[in-house]
Amino acid sequence: MTCLKGWHMVLYLGFELVLSATRNIGLMQLKMLKLQQTLSVYLSLFILMVVFMNQYFIFRMTSLMDSPYQKLCILLMTKRFPRMTWPPILPQSMTIWKSRGRDQSEYKAAWKYIHRKKYPKITSTNGSSKQPIVIEDDDDKASSKDKVLEELREKLKAIEAIPVERVINPCLFCRTSLGDPMPEAIKKVYDEYVQKNEQYRKDREKEAVDKDTRFIQIRTITRDLQLTFQEQMNFCQVHKIELIYKPEAIEQGYPQDINFKALPERILPHLETLVEIAKGKLYSPFRDNEEAFFKEIKDSGYYGIRGRDVMLRVLQRDLLFTKKITSKDTKPLDEITFIQTILVPECSILLI
Repeated sequence: MTCLKGWHMVLYLGFELVLSATRNIGLMQLKMLKLQQTLSVYLSLFILMVVFMNQYFIFRMTSLMDSPYQKLCILLMTKRFPRMTWPPILPQSMTIWKSRGRDQSEYKAAWKYIHRKKYPKITSTNGSSKQPIVIEDDDDKASSKDKVLEELREKLKAIEAIPVERVINPCLFCRTSLGDPMPEAIKKVYDEYVQKNEQYRKDREKEAVDKDTRFIQIRTITRDLQLTFQEQMNFCQVHKIELIYKPEAIEQGYPQDINFKALPERILPHLETLVEIAKGKLYSPFRDNEEAFFKEIKDSGYYGIRGRDVMLRVLQRDLLFTKKITSKDTKPLDEITFIQTILVPECSILLI
């Protein structure tokens, strides 16, 4: 390299440049060739996919051509629908139609109404062309709508004219009259409910004011106190005792005051009888009714709710907890239900 001088150096450099350029052009041509081959492969795959999808679509169209769904799609796309063809009318139906004074040419769909009961036309009395609506009674007599409405109005007036007995101080739940004046025992329970309801309303109003005012109307729509079913039953039980059971007991000579403290001692002598009833040795109509209808009898009659609770407590303590009666004796009822619905009413009768 060091011995080259002058134009020899120029020739050598020129030759190196030409050789380098030729080498670079060859590499570029090789890369372009590879790119063309890759593109041709992808293009061939795309063409094959298009051909395959086209053939598949043609196959599906030809296979579904006879299906109702395909026919409907073709009709919707082309907007070509066949005209409605009415089925022929049977001679028997035509005879019935003509016997009722109907002309088939007046109605295209006359065949639809052959099975319906048609009524004769009634000419209007005022000379107008409009035909009145007719209604057929159970005895196949046609009458106009106005006549039927007039009869209904007369019946409604007769019903409204019936005097209705006004209930004085009705019960809030069963609508039974609580009497006038209201007995003290009923008035006491009633006042407790009213006082509780007023306090409930005040609490609801205070809650509505304390919170967002947008919800005041929603919160104050139902501000009355909703009693539970058991509370309603207890209130109705109180006024039944005061208005029905107590007057009957006084009329038959029963004492008005019951010694509940002595009641447990009076129950004990009757335990053996109750055990025989539980074991089925003695007949009990209460047991028959319960086993037949599964109807709970929670009313202990003359002794009321307090007496029922005392009897229930004593019978559970001396019969159930001591295993004198078991579930085998009270089937199909459980022991508690048997005592409540059968032994408590029987015990109240034995005490009387």
